[in-house]
Amino acid sequence: MDLDLCCQEDRVVANDNTVRYHGRVLQIPPSPVRRHFVRATVRVHEYPDGTLAIFHGPRCVARYRADGNLLDQPKGHGAHRSPRPACGYVDGLTPPTYPQAPHPQKRSIDVLQKPVNLTS
Repeated sequence: MDLDLCCQEDRVVANDNTVRYHGRVLQIPPSPVRRHFVRATVRVHEYPDGTLAIFHGPRCVARYRADGNLLDQPKGHGAHRSPRPACGYVDGLTPPTYPQAPHPQKRSIDVLQKPVNLTS
């Protein structure tokens, strides 16, 4: 969409994650970028065909029809989750586990119960 032919207005997101724009209430959907947009300043773009878009910085958060109903989710960088697990093991194997070395300040109970010979 051409940014030269759209009206842009800044809005502050309400506590219920909505933006009010010319009598319409636009609900911001969940985003992989942020948990919520409460109290964030966003920019509402209104295009000549009546559709709307909400931007947070350079990123499009959501697109709406002229009546305020949500269009499909925006595609682009960061708009989807990676198929890789967070730990980085793609093949599904679990990371190797290693035996834990005892902590140097912890002593076993048998060491504490042995009699100590103080005379030499």
